[in-house]
Amino acid sequence: MKKNYYLIALLLGLGLNQIFAQTYDLNNYKYRFQNYRGLLFSLDLGSNGNLSNISTADSSKKYTTSFKDRTSNQSLNLGGNYFTYTNTANLQRNRNFTFREYSSLSTQNHSTNSTVKWMKNNTRIILDLNYQEETRFYKSELKFNYLSIMATLNQQSSFEKSIYNSDLDYKRREYQTQNQINLKLGLGNGRLENVTDAVQAAFILQDLERKAGTNYTALQLENIAKGITQINNKRYLDFRFKTIEQLTALDSVMQANGINGNKSITYYTTLTDNWLYSNRQLRFSGKRWTYYFNPQTYVINSKTNNKEWDSQLVYSRRNSWDQRYSAFMGVDYDFSTQKSLTVERSYGWSLTGGLAYNSNYYQTYEDSLPAPKDLGDAFGYNSGSLNFKLSAYWQHLYQPNSRNILILRVMPSYTYIQFLDALPNNIYYDKRFTLNPTMNITFRYYKWFSPHLNFTVYNSFFVLGQNDFMEKPQNKSSVSFFQLRNSLTAGFVYQLF
Repeated sequence: MKKNYYLIALLLGLGLNQIFAQTYDLNNYKYRFQNYRGLLFSLDLGSNGNLSNISTADSSKKYTTSFKDRTSNQSLNLGGNYFTYTNTANLQRNRNFTFREYSSLSTQNHSTNSTVKWMKNNTRIILDLNYQEETRFYKSELKFNYLSIMATLNQQSSFEKSIYNSDLDYKRREYQTQNQINLKLGLGNGRLENVTDAVQAAFILQDLERKAGTNYTALQLENIAKGITQINNKRYLDFRFKTIEQLTALDSVMQANGINGNKSITYYTTLTDNWLYSNRQLRFSGKRWTYYFNPQTYVINSKTNNKEWDSQLVYSRRNSWDQRYSAFMGVDYDFSTQKSLTVERSYGWSLTGGLAYNSNYYQTYEDSLPAPKDLGDAFGYNSGSLNFKLSAYWQHLYQPNSRNILILRVMPSYTYIQFLDALPNNIYYDKRFTLNPTMNITFRYYKWFSPHLNFTVYNSFFVLGQNDFMEKPQNKSSVSFFQLRNSLTAGFVYQLF
């Protein structure tokens, strides 16, 4: 009889442990030893074109007209990204340094049956450097000092030539430089815990339970998640050795926590599948308030040189300087919770307000003689404005397994701008209201590996409503503007070997 009691107690204990493991609350996971870094390179070669023929005729067929259009575009896109992610008890930091070089050559041809022929060639080169950092220095469990930096340098050059009926119509060269610095200094309260490794550990154990009949407890899940963090902290240049060493380390973590699946082939293939082909979508839990002071600078310098032919050759040149300096105060709130292993819900909002100063000046020249080096006096205007912006987001993430993800994200925003008459030469409208609700749907589907098919669907829904008001002693007017844009892209990559 006692043996039966012991057996019942043992089975009951195992059952309770299993129920607890399967209903493990990911929101309780706190392991602050992430230190990830990586270097990515990308190279894209693109080519596209279009050929169209259009013919029209009147009802009596006395005359017809036809148009032929042909366009082609070739592009090269080279990029790199170095990133680091640190999450410790005293520090949360994201750093990204990106480089992008984009070049393109496009050609357009247009002809009609009336012997009108027109051709345009365009060459464009873009160089973009960007550095972003967001750091929270924790003074205690939840209180932190806040630093955010974004610095961007963008260089663009383009050359365009147009030929009309075998004669040169115009040539245009343009150079543009953009510099932007965005700094945030502040403090806050709260923390978003990274639970990504706990999610991956749960999916691995869930697959082992289903395929190999391996049971697990909540403590085993937590320990395996911590082991996954330690494995991901290491970097490898050789991907073959990386695969071997990481899978060996993962097996050691599983063995140390009593998970071995009797070392069957199913056990090892399940580990391999979940480690190599899973989608490590970032998952967070917690809430956080951030208060900050936000100075910004934004400068654009453009130079354009044209040669145009009409009845005579005309040279034109334009230099322009657009500068914006602003200072804002802001508050952000972020909340994220794991409803279950497969569902994450997050939302938040941001409120900013402050002053902005704009300076816009230009120099122009147009004559039958080439432009001199010195274009003379610059013309332009200065303007100041009082700005307020309220934005929010709501996101629902559904991850049924370690490979497939569906994300729905809604991001409305409202902006109010009051232009200040106190500054000289203010030619802007008095007030501006902008409402911008946006919705994104992202779906990542992974079907099989060799050969494998990745199918991605991305949908963006964008609505912009804007009202401008101008009220001066001499007149009163308003301008209303509404725009609706929707885009849908879908694609797949098929790997032959």
